[in-house]
Amino acid sequence: MPSPWISALQAFNPNFLNNLFSRFVLSRQLKFLQSAGLFDAEWYLNRYTDLRGDKIEALRHYIKHGRLEGRAPTRKIWELNELARRTFDPAWYADQNRQIPAAVENPTGHYVERGFPAGSAPTRRVWELEKFARQVFDGLWYAHRNPDAVAGGKDPFTHYVEYGFAEGRHPSPAAAEEAIFAELGRRYFDRNLYLSLNPDVLQAGADPVQHYIKYGYSENRPTRLTFNKSDVLPEVGRDPLRWYYVGDTIEWLSHHSHLTGVGRVTSEILLSGLFEIDQAFIPCIKDHTGVGLTRLVDQQVISNIAQAAGYMIDAIAGTDHPAALDKLSAYRPARGDHVVFAGVVWNASDALLLASLSERGVTISVLVHDIIPITNPEFVSPLHARSFTHWLSVAVQTASVIFVSSAVVAQDISKWLLANKLFPKITIREIPFGTRTLKSGRIPSGNLGEWVGHSFVLCVGTIDRRKNQRLLLNSWLELYNGNYGDNLPQLVLVGRDDEGLSSEPRFSRLVELRIIVFIDFASDSDVAELYRTCLFTVFPSTSEGYGLPVAESMAYGKLCLSSDLAVIRSHAGDLAWYFDPHSQQSLVTQLERALSHPAERLAAESRIRSEFRPASWSATVRSIVEASDALMFQRHDVPLFRSGDSIRCRFGLPQISFLIVNKNSASEIIRLVRWISNNIHNMPHEIIIADNGSDASDLEILSFIFPLVNIVQIGCDRFNGEALNIAAETSCGRQLCILSGIDLPPPGGLVAAMQDLQGGNSAQAVVSFSAAQPSRAQSAGSGGAEYNLRRLDLDTLLYSLSGSPPRGGRFFDVMLFCREVFFQVKGFDLAFEPGPYEDIDLVAKIIAAGEPVFQLEYAKQHHTSADGTAVALDKCKYIEDLNRRKFMDRWSSPLRGQGIDSRSQSGGVPSSLDQGQARKMERPVAVLHTPYPLTPGGGERYLLSIAALLSASYKVVLALPHLYSGLRLRSLAEELSLNLDLVEIRLLSDLNEAAPPAVFVSMDNFVVPRQDAIGQKNFYICQFPFPMHVPVNAERRSRIAGYQKYVAYSVYAKRHIEARLDSIQAPDVPVCLVPPPVAQIRPSVKRMNSIMTVGRFFVGGHAKRHDLLIQAFKLLKERCDDAVEFHVVGSTIPEKKHMEYVERLVDMGSGLPIHFHLNAKPESLTELYASTEIYWHGAGLEADLTNEPWTAEHFGISVVEAMSAGAIPFALASGGPREIIEHGVNGFLYDSIETLVESTRALLSCDATDRQILSHAAIRRAEDFSPEVFQRKIKDLLLN
Repeated sequence: MPSPWISALQAFNPNFLNNLFSRFVLSRQLKFLQSAGLFDAEWYLNRYTDLRGDKIEALRHYIKHGRLEGRAPTRKIWELNELARRTFDPAWYADQNRQIPAAVENPTGHYVERGFPAGSAPTRRVWELEKFARQVFDGLWYAHRNPDAVAGGKDPFTHYVEYGFAEGRHPSPAAAEEAIFAELGRRYFDRNLYLSLNPDVLQAGADPVQHYIKYGYSENRPTRLTFNKSDVLPEVGRDPLRWYYVGDTIEWLSHHSHLTGVGRVTSEILLSGLFEIDQAFIPCIKDHTGVGLTRLVDQQVISNIAQAAGYMIDAIAGTDHPAALDKLSAYRPARGDHVVFAGVVWNASDALLLASLSERGVTISVLVHDIIPITNPEFVSPLHARSFTHWLSVAVQTASVIFVSSAVVAQDISKWLLANKLFPKITIREIPFGTRTLKSGRIPSGNLGEWVGHSFVLCVGTIDRRKNQRLLLNSWLELYNGNYGDNLPQLVLVGRDDEGLSSEPRFSRLVELRIIVFIDFASDSDVAELYRTCLFTVFPSTSEGYGLPVAESMAYGKLCLSSDLAVIRSHAGDLAWYFDPHSQQSLVTQLERALSHPAERLAAESRIRSEFRPASWSATVRSIVEASDALMFQRHDVPLFRSGDSIRCRFGLPQISFLIVNKNSASEIIRLVRWISNNIHNMPHEIIIADNGSDASDLEILSFIFPLVNIVQIGCDRFNGEALNIAAETSCGRQLCILSGIDLPPPGGLVAAMQDLQGGNSAQAVVSFSAAQPSRAQSAGSGGAEYNLRRLDLDTLLYSLSGSPPRGGRFFDVMLFCREVFFQVKGFDLAFEPGPYEDIDLVAKIIAAGEPVFQLEYAKQHHTSADGTAVALDKCKYIEDLNRRKFMDRWSSPLRGQGIDSRSQSGGVPSSLDQGQARKMERPVAVLHTPYPLTPGGGERYLLSIAALLSASYKVVLALPHLYSGLRLRSLAEELSLNLDLVEIRLLSDLNEAAPPAVFVSMDNFVVPRQDAIGQKNFYICQFPFPMHVPVNAERRSRIAGYQKYVAYSVYAKRHIEARLDSIQAPDVPVCLVPPPVAQIRPSVKRMNSIMTVGRFFVGGHAKRHDLLIQAFKLLKERCDDAVEFHVVGSTIPEKKHMEYVERLVDMGSGLPIHFHLNAKPESLTELYASTEIYWHGAGLEADLTNEPWTAEHFGISVVEAMSAGAIPFALASGGPREIIEHGVNGFLYDSIETLVESTRALLSCDATDRQILSHAAIRRAEDFSPEVFQRKIKDLLLN
């Protein structure tokens, strides 16, 4: 028999014995090591707090792990290691020199041998200090500024440390700048204003800040405007006035013999404003100070301008407008007035004038004809370019509106502002440029009749390098030397010859033969006659702001051969014949076409005369007046900014559309637009911004980029996904690109992805995971490439869910789609509103559709700019959790390889008319209106069922107060099993009041409609007469009379509607009962003891009281011996209070057999209905129905749906369900949680036969509310 000790030992596990022996050995080693000072167990445990155990365990950890991890065994060794690390950090040094193998292999040795002699930093701290020192001390600048300090080869830094600091010398330009501006105040120093006040600095091209530091400060140069007190006081006793600055026009005429180009434009605007639109402007000029304005009283100046512009003097003499001006007491613009500048002269004094007026509270608008000195500086002198850039910089900072003649110029200005990081609150507004034809009809004056023959081609414009007449002359010479010879018509060039082409030997022979005729000056009537009698005109310019001669040529009915410039196409369209201004062959081809095919030329002229509609200069003035009135009188009904078609380039289709959502995130939008503008150059693109109801102040900040974008102002928050759907439907691009703004891709990678999509045989979508997401390929690209593209599958998509969800539940920084694929999968799904997981769901849909998706990998920059929506979502973590659950419920089966479910495509309300034929017929219009969001609820089902029915015979329009996408309607149609293919969404405000619809149906929750009746026949669906928050006055009461019939869902609702109409003494209007249509569901095998409830998750109003039903289920489970289960089904509403309600419900159901189905697919809901035995409905439970009758269920669509599937219903004995359910026959009515629980428990105790009888009765009752029954009643109501 073994001893007790042996028996005890045998009872122990062998591992225990091994551990016991190991601790005995370690305890002896610990004593030795501690006595030798080689290991301090107590310090080790205190230093490394991640460890647990006693001193022996500390030694065990150090031997097995700590020494390999670089942990110190004692405090002294740790201190020595820290000292060595701070002196030299081998890991950091190796990382900094990773391109050098020797430095990586032996960083210490490399530093001693190579790094130290080369001046390399041994640690990050030293590197940071050296970098800081270089920023603080500029040796070269110090030496240049202090030549005495470096005399004899002294080191600048040593001198500064020993002497310069004590003497107050500045170590760098930044330090000097800081010292000077500390006294001046940097916020008072305006670079452009300094240049305006000191034009010699502008002419020298000096940097204003550096000039002021070096010279201006010591020279006491002016840095700001100063005024007398009287200069800034407003003039009182009159309305704001509109002024027109003519000083630049006068200056223009002082240097030019006649008006051309911009001089003509400004004169035409002035004269039209004075003599065609009564008192549109008061002319003004600079006063004696040069920084103020005064009224122009010398009418002879106006007469001179009119004469130069070709206006008849008699017409001016006969006007009484000057007399009208004399009645005005104003002699100068004052605070609140508006001054229009025509932008003819661009010097420092004019820039100073703009700044001065702005300081005095005068609003300004400036006409910018072009920015050629900026975009094409090779055509002007450096001084001219500097002066113009300075003037424009001041103009955009001081003016409220910049007028332009074309979208191209507007876009050039916006791009320039973005490139220079100038973000002014300014509107860039396109206005029409007019043309004015003269009716002289006489022979050209002077020598023109002798010089010009009967057959000639005309070119009008100053002759210079930009206008490119040299190309035309070379082409004419080629034609002469070719087949034409002396048969070549004359080429007549009208304009000042600044390039000296008329005296060039190359063209001298043709000039002598008068094949080429130069006319330096011709009167307006002469030019008019030349336009009328020429064969055609040629305009070869390489760069333009508008191209007035092209418009003038067409105004006279003449064909123009023009340079193929976007700015010309914007107003001439395809009426001109275009050529490449850099290709002589291109021009020669068009010249030969025009000369050799007179019939084609005459046909072009005929088309011009019938299609070209030139604007008048009075239209130009009216556009200016409208904008200035909005500023002077604060007319908010006149929008200062316009986006979309009014300012976009209207030619050519973009290849790619960038889709951006804005909600009070102006700075982030500007950053994204700037990135696109700077990086996407050679690919036609557009930028669509869907604005989710931003504040007016936010849109004002964005106004300067409107020429580059198309703003879709939704007017409310549609959240990210639906806003992107709206933007996608607005776009024209073949590809759609969505950038999050968090980590922007390398431009080359994005372009490569676009090209991959464009190929048509590979990727249909390209995405890039956000930096926070796990990826199976984290490299920026293969082989050191900046980016990499690789195929993405559902398995990789699932892997991205393994980590923590990204900020805001958004997974991708870049999403790029082929347009067709985006719409094929119906865009972003409404189930994921307000946003989390909607992007990864969209990508999953594309992959599930069998379309190839690629992943764009690149090094992330971790941009920290906050996206407003994402930040808001960060605060609602439960929304992310809910949407994650929705995503996994939807995609768990496909991701496990169990196949992909397809959504139901079944029709709902039947249609008796062939849809194809319906499209072709000219049909009457039916408008259906709802003020509520389009979500899959009972009211929406009712209204859209009517829409589906009417679309068989009517053109149906769904009128909404704010925009929704067509994709949203398609998704709802699928959710509700309706055919809405022929239903169109429109804004209520866009309906044509002049053409009332044949049928108008409005739906709301108040007894008095909020929408006026606008149809020939009008019907009002009152879901229930909720309390009104405004008194019912006579005007509102009269609105009721516009409707022929009211429609109620149930007898319960009808009774309350009629009582409320009587209480407000409303006009007599019948209330008709038409219960909603309910699709019939085929029952299947029932899961015993299963219960379900269906209803949208919301609080307040007629809430479905899921919370009380969960309480009831808890009681039922406690009292019921058999197992029971509860399924809670419903769609979520993306508002915080409603989402918090869902979170609370999920918490209440934790630990119970309660299953939540959020935004379940139609087929999933149908399956639940069909297999569930009992249906609970909770609307109205524990509510005060006497004082709050609207809290009861108005009808109970889900109750009937459940009954049609054979589920036995339980509902509160009130409202609509009381009319549907016959207690004890086809369901049960209850009056409290207690009676609900006990009635259900009693039913569960019944045998299967009794339950089956109730189920069959429920099915029969549900048939009374089928879509066919609804169709008959609605037809009888609306159409009879």
